[in-house]
Order: sequence, then C-alpha cells, then structure tokens
Amino acid sequence: MQPRYPTQDVTLGPHLVPKGSLVLVSPYLTGRNGKHFKNPDVFDPDREDLDPTSAGSNLKQIPFGYGPRQCQGQFYAENLVKACVLSIFKRFKLRVADGEPVIYSEEIGFGHPSTHVNFILSRREPLKPIKPAAPTEGLVAAVSSPSVVRSVRVSPTVSVMPAPSASAPVVSKSSKKPLKLGDRPKDGPMAGTQIFKDWVNNNGVSLSLDHSMLVLYASQSGKAQDMAERIARFAGHAQVFCHCTSIDRLQPERLAHMSIVVVVASTYGHGEAPDNGQKLESWLSLPRPADTFAGMKYAVLSLGSSVYPKPFAFGKLVQRKFRELGATELLPAGFIDEVRYADEADFTTFAHALFQSIAASAVLGKNAQKLVRKQSAYELADQAARPKFELKFAADGLALTDARPPLPAGSLRVPVLRQKLETTDPRTVVRSLEFAIPDDATFQPGDELAVYPQNAPDHVQQMLDRLGFAADVPFVLSTLPGGDEGDVPDWALEGLPHTSTLRNVLTHYVDLGDNCGTVSASLLAFLAQHTNDSDEQLELSAWSTKDNAVFMLKNLGVLAVLDAHPGIKFNPHGPKAMQTLATLLGLLRPLKPRFYSVSSSPNVTVGCMRITYKLVEFVTAQGIKHGVCSSYLSTLRQGSTAVVRLQPSQFRLPDDPTVPLVLVGAGSGVTPFMSFVEQRQHLKQQGAKVGTSLLFYGCTSEAALIDKQRWDQAVATDLLQFIPALSRQPNVAKCYVQDQLLQHGAQVWALLQQGAVVYSCGDVKVGTAIREALVEVIRIHSGTTHAAAAKTVDDMQREHRFRRSEWGLVEAPRSTIRLARFRIWAKSVVVALRFAGKLGSS
Repeated sequence: MQPRYPTQDVTLGPHLVPKGSLVLVSPYLTGRNGKHFKNPDVFDPDREDLDPTSAGSNLKQIPFGYGPRQCQGQFYAENLVKACVLSIFKRFKLRVADGEPVIYSEEIGFGHPSTHVNFILSRREPLKPIKPAAPTEGLVAAVSSPSVVRSVRVSPTVSVMPAPSASAPVVSKSSKKPLKLGDRPKDGPMAGTQIFKDWVNNNGVSLSLDHSMLVLYASQSGKAQDMAERIARFAGHAQVFCHCTSIDRLQPERLAHMSIVVVVASTYGHGEAPDNGQKLESWLSLPRPADTFAGMKYAVLSLGSSVYPKPFAFGKLVQRKFRELGATELLPAGFIDEVRYADEADFTTFAHALFQSIAASAVLGKNAQKLVRKQSAYELADQAARPKFELKFAADGLALTDARPPLPAGSLRVPVLRQKLETTDPRTVVRSLEFAIPDDATFQPGDELAVYPQNAPDHVQQMLDRLGFAADVPFVLSTLPGGDEGDVPDWALEGLPHTSTLRNVLTHYVDLGDNCGTVSASLLAFLAQHTNDSDEQLELSAWSTKDNAVFMLKNLGVLAVLDAHPGIKFNPHGPKAMQTLATLLGLLRPLKPRFYSVSSSPNVTVGCMRITYKLVEFVTAQGIKHGVCSSYLSTLRQGSTAVVRLQPSQFRLPDDPTVPLVLVGAGSGVTPFMSFVEQRQHLKQQGAKVGTSLLFYGCTSEAALIDKQRWDQAVATDLLQFIPALSRQPNVAKCYVQDQLLQHGAQVWALLQQGAVVYSCGDVKVGTAIREALVEVIRIHSGTTHAAAAKTVDDMQREHRFRRSEWGLVEAPRSTIRLARFRIWAKSVVVALRFAGKLGSS
C-alpha cells in the first residue's frame, strides 16, 4: 500500500476526500485497471514491453520497478540496474566525451554530469590472479589519504619484522630524513605495485627498524580480534616490531614496560566486558599509582552496538583508566557501531590515524623489542592473513580414541529427555527441551544454560566437498616454530599438540552459520587470493574493504560466499596445502555457546532442566535462513546428548517469597518467568506465603503465546495476574507491553510502594521502551519530574529492584521475512516461466 495525502479536497466516485487525509493506494488495483490494460487480470509478460512504438497503453513503458507495479518489481529492477552498472565498470574504463557538460562538486570531490552525457568506453585489461612476489620483492605499508591505508605486497620469503640484530638502517648514497610510518614520497606516487626496496634506493632515505608495539584485543564474537590482527599485520609491513594477543593472556602489570599499546575492545550487554577482557577490567578497578603507565603511549578502538544504552562502555573504561594511570593517548579513541554497517570505513579511518600518530611520535625504545614474533608473508593489499599454527596429517595407523571432541571446561554431556512444541502459531516455532542433569548439578530459577551447538551435517559436508581435504584422517595441530599458545585457537588448547580431524573441527569448533557475522574481512581477502576468476577477485576484495557494508547487507555466510564464487579453489595436494588449510581454519570464526534462560524450577522438575527456545529466522540474499544453535536444538530427540554448561545469573527471584513481582517480557523473553511462576507455585503448594505477581506478556497473537496452559493455571490459583499485549491479533487494536504498563500504571505503582521487584526480559529495544514506560509510571503517580523519576529507576536498578536481561536484535522483523519469502516465490515463478519458454532470457 502506498500512502498519499491530497493537497486539496477531491471527490473519488461517491466519496469526498478532504485535503490532507491519508489515502492508501493499492498497486494491486492500479496495476489491473481495465481502463489502461487489456485483460488486466491475465498474466501477460508482453505487457511489460518497453518499445514505445508498439501498440497499447503508454503506461506499459513504465519499467516494472516503478509506477503501477512498483510493489512487485522495485527490488528486482534496482538490483538489475546495480548488476548492469557493475558489469560495465568491471569490463570498461569510462571517461566523459569531449564537450559534454560536467559540474565539479567540492562536496564529493569529483565531477558529475549535469544531465545525460555521452561517455567513451575502453575495455579494461583482464585482472590476472595474484601470484606470490619474487623473492627479491617486498613492499611496506604507506598511508596515503585521510580514510585509506594504502595496502601493498611483500615477498613470501622476506622477513617483515626482522630480528634486532638485523635492524641496521638501509641508507643510500645521499642520506635523507628517515622514512616514518605514513610518509609518502613526494617525487611520485607510492603505488601498490611499486617495489619498496627500489623506492628506498632511488630516493635515498634511511629506514629505521627500531620500533616495537603491542596490540591487545578483547573480543566476544571474533570481530575485534580480526581487526587487532589486521593492525598488527599493518605494523609488521611498516617495519614495526609488533605482537598481537588476547588481553587475558597478558599480565596487566607488564603494560608498564611497553612503548605503544593498541587496545581493540568490544562491549556487549549493558556495558559488560567480553570474557577475555574481564581480567583487565578487574585489574583496572583497583587503586593504582598515577604513574603506573608513565611513558606508555596507547590508542583504543572500541566496538559495540548503539541498540544498547552503553555500547562502548568497556572501551571507554580502558581509555579513561589508561589516561588516569599516566599513559599518553596517541589519538582520540575510535568507535565502530555495528548498526551503522560501516565497519570497514571506520576501521580504515582509525588505522590511518593510528599510523600517522605513530609516525609523528618519538621512535620507540628497545625495551619492547622482545615482543618480536615469527613472520610469514601475506598479501596486505587484501589484508590476507598468515597461518597462526601448524597442521600435519598424522602418520598412517593413528586413529582418534574418541570421535567426539573433549568437553570444554565446566561443561556436561547430558541426555535429552523430551522435546515439545509450545505454540499453535505455525509462523512462530517455539519448543521446550528437557535435559537430564546429574545430582550434583544445581541451578536456580532465572539461571542460564550455555548450549554448545554443532553445525548441520549437510553444512559440514558441503564445506568438506569444497575444500577437498581428507575429512576423517587425523591431523596434529601445534604451534609454529618459535610461536606460543597465544596463536592457537581456544578449542585446541585442551592439549598441545592437539589431534583432531577436519570433520570434527568443522562440526564442533568453527561457525558455518548462514549470516555475515561468521565472515570477517580477512577471510574475504583470503578467499580473494584463492579464486581464479578476476571478477570474483574484484568483488571479494571490494567486500573486504570499501564495499564491506554491501556484503553485510547481503548477510551471507561462508558457505554462501563459496557458492557464489565457484572460482575459489583449494589444492589439497599442493606444496602449501597445509599452510592454506591452517590459515583458513584460523580465519573462520569460533563456534561459540549460546545462552538460554532456564524455564523450570529445580524443585518441580527434579533431576532435569528445561529450556524454551525459538527457531531463529533471518533474511539473507539467498533467502530465509535459520540460526545455528536453534536449528541444532530442533534436531535433538529423546536419547540424544548435548554439551551444556550451567551459568549462574543475577536474574533471580528475591530471597523473600512474599516480595511482589512485576514481570515484563516480550516474545521468548517470558521464558525465565516460567521458572519464576513454577517456583512460586511450588512454594505455595508447600504452604508458604507468596507475593502478588503481575505479568505483562508481549506477543503477536494468542496463537503465538508460549505455554498458555501454565499461565492459565497460575491465574486460576490467584498466583498471577496475566496481562497480554497482542500486536498482531485480528480485530484487536495493536498493543505493546509498554502500552499495557502505562495503562495499568496505578497497579504497578501500588506494587512498587510495597517493595516490588521489576523484571524486564526481551530484546534491547523492547527493554529500552519498558524502562521509559516505568519512568513515566513513576512520574505520573508520584507527581515528580521526569528527571527525578529516571533517577528513581536508576536507583532501583542499582539496588537490584529493577533487573534486566536483554539481548541484541537477532532476527528480522516478520514483515521483512514475509517480503523475502515473496521474493523467493517470485523468483521461482520467473525461473519456471523461463523454463517453460514463456519468458525471455532477459
């Protein structure tokens, strides 16, 4: 439906439409107007003929992606235009013909046509596949513009971080000023194909190799780690001695001896540090002398998501504490907000500024040269990585004693008791899953269960087929000569050398999910080096750098990227096959556990634990896909086993069962409240006095309510007042939990006066709306100001009287999913018609 507003009173048939009224125009009807189209209800591809000389209504000259049929065709028309333009630019160089009107724009920095202009096209030279440089060639990074770090190639056999004994400066006959990081030669461009050694000799500069640098990362999903490693690779090619490692693998006291420290830190939840950043967070929270880090220079790149109220809290904490402890900031902190879809642009800007600042700072001393680590050549132009560890297929006859991987620390392998569908709405698949747990495993209502998922067998086989390596032959993973455990993936640290098989690794350890979160820019650059198709190489290289936002919007997983680029080849019999495999496995994101709220009481379901989960759906360029863990859980049946870990939570019931509860949840956010209600039902049956509970449950419709029978039983025993908020119920006004919270504000205020604890659970946007509604309830019924009411809510949260359990947005809106399904259906119709010969190939 297209909304329109008349600019004056108008009569449509028998109806008078006042000026400014909302009018919804249906493309379905306008595209089938018999006044303009012959046989409008009959599908006729020739109706879209754009030839203006052909007979018929002139409306058919309007492209399919605009006008009366815009709703159906706009998506395809826009993508067709993009594909055409991309195809032209890949194959031809364009320049404006002489005499054509072109306007130069100061804002965008280049000329653009004032109207339609003629271009002259010349065919581009085909891009040759990247080959290793000759042993005598080598390049060093040069920063060339405010937003781009120029990337260059180095030789596979040349050390990019030479040992201190080999650090004599390179000096030509005419000695000039030393080359600093970020410098560009003024006498000619520093092109990506120019050999650095020749440039040094021809320009007579001296190159000082007396540099050292430490790059630390705190990463939950792997994105911050990838960016930290890329900074370290930039540094190595700029002749800076550099080491990159996780924050938790370094004693914080050692930072005082470093010259330059770069911290790449992500923040998740409500300002929490990642797991591998909590050690530093605790250390920084203790009193320290003001000169602890005197003499150290540092920079911080902070990653987060602005859908959370404190998206960069941990990075800002590191920045502030380092400054308070006497360190000198090289440059203002950089921030990468994942909802902006500008990760690569923001990262490149930060990297450029970082190396410019290093170049302008004093030369580092020798106290950090001990951080020199092993080297390996790689293509910096695409930020391709080096192997982090060594792989060797085991000797003949060696077999794994157990095909299953070792259990992660603190985890259990538990059997599945039963699985049950909890909703009647076919569009919302919610199931409950019960596990048997040992007698010594204890939990409380509101605690969480970490589930270690497995990739789907068909995904694993698809990856194995594409790689071509032996799937079930054991290999041994070990550190590189001179390396340390800091370069080995966490999943291999159970014992080194680690023995496994490729099938085991792809099943249990690396994430083969169908979304772009599993594909780093370094992985895209690596794949670009292994395709024999020049167009694919251009696209993958662009996706890893300037067009990374386009790739993120496509939301493709690693398997989808491989499917879309058949030119990517791996040679399992080549001389560097194992190095290639080791590099690839090091670039794939680790398969992390997923956390689910416990939805049962240990006093009711003795010897077992229940979780309730929703089958996650999201949209990609290849259609609707499902989450790795929820898909894995849906395959479990009675007798299956799963690897889990009990995780205590702050989202627990008060110790006093008489305390009233205000429970606010949306969608699957009500699952912890199921355990709350079950626990209080048990206490009431035991004769204990329990407080009033008020549940606001946000859902799309009654058919999508999770475990409605449980809520009805609680209401029947006067344990609970159930207030649904249905946003998609037919013939019912749209309503959300925050609306119901305001509508029942007097009742909520009365419970707050009795000392009630408020619980909010759901995605972070809903949580923010719930908090604002709670502030408004307090403002209205206490007669105070908004600022005072907001302070009251903050105080409640600090005193644990307002508890929040929220997560980021992990699935697309239902309307988006429906649109994607329509597009998939429409594409299948076009393919079928073309196959039947009723539709042209164009």
